[in-house]
Amino acid sequence: MKSSQEPEKEKTQIPEKDESDFSPLLSADEVSRTIIAEFIPGRGYLATFAALIIIFMTFSFFLYNFSEKQILSSDKYILSERISDEEGNLLGFKLDKIHLKYETPDGLSTELPAWLTCDIRAYVLNTVEQFYSQNKQTPPEKYSILESRLVDDFHKALKMHPWVRRVIHIQKFYPARMEIVVEYRKPVVMAEIYDPQTKTISGALPLDPDARFLPACDIPQEYQVSLPILKGCNSPPISTRPGAFWDDPKVMAAAKLVAEFGENWKALNLHAIHPTTVMNSAELRSEIHYILETKNGSRIDFGCEETSRRTQEKIQQLLNHQKRHGILEVPQGYKFEFQNIPVQL
Repeated sequence: MKSSQEPEKEKTQIPEKDESDFSPLLSADEVSRTIIAEFIPGRGYLATFAALIIIFMTFSFFLYNFSEKQILSSDKYILSERISDEEGNLLGFKLDKIHLKYETPDGLSTELPAWLTCDIRAYVLNTVEQFYSQNKQTPPEKYSILESRLVDDFHKALKMHPWVRRVIHIQKFYPARMEIVVEYRKPVVMAEIYDPQTKTISGALPLDPDARFLPACDIPQEYQVSLPILKGCNSPPISTRPGAFWDDPKVMAAAKLVAEFGENWKALNLHAIHPTTVMNSAELRSEIHYILETKNGSRIDFGCEETSRRTQEKIQQLLNHQKRHGILEVPQGYKFEFQNIPVQL
């Protein structure tokens, strides 16, 4: 017979939780150090940080080099590049982003002046490549505006060109573009070159107002024919290469005088100038004396070198004479009289 009371089921004892068995959650800093410690076991925090810095710098270095190549090759940064044939021989350069200007009475112009046929931009880039070769460096295939030496190289190359009298301004822009403003040399006379061996005139070469030789091959033939002829300078120049200076006082003075005439030379139908050296007995010094020749053969005694103001006064009197008489010609044996301006004979 079963007992009226069933034995109680044995209850499972759940141990009480000891708060000391639970740790608080790890902080983010501890988690990161724990993870890093898995990769660098036994290292301290400082060593881990240094390793991260090295990794970061290495990554940055490779990223920079990759980015630099991408930037330098981007069209927005490329100012010019070489044009070569299949064998790698240089044919020229892309020049459309290099804007070369010069000053005119109406402002800046990108058109070549009437006396010039050559584009000097290709010469400038050729000269820049020579700078690289002189420094035993390989010239770049592409010229980027990020090149730190670019403006200095262009400025130096321009100053070396015989057609450039002065470099006024150079500036590069983004997207790739370069603005250059120069003052060109201008031919004012064709100077006869005397050959002392044959005692004849071997030819005539263009000179600017500073008595520097210019490349005749770059001047249109019709422009050369229109230039005044400088005669009578029998002392041969040391060199006639473009850019060379003819240091004969008569040549220097005559070139400067013709430049002061400007467009009035053509208006007066003048053709040639003969400078000679005369002695000023009163002041015991030599002076430069000028004879002007018209296209019809008349010779005008222009006197000795004067100040610019006096020179302009004489030119104005010649213009007035031409206006009154319709022509500037002087009968053979007569001398043009300049009013109120003493003329040395």
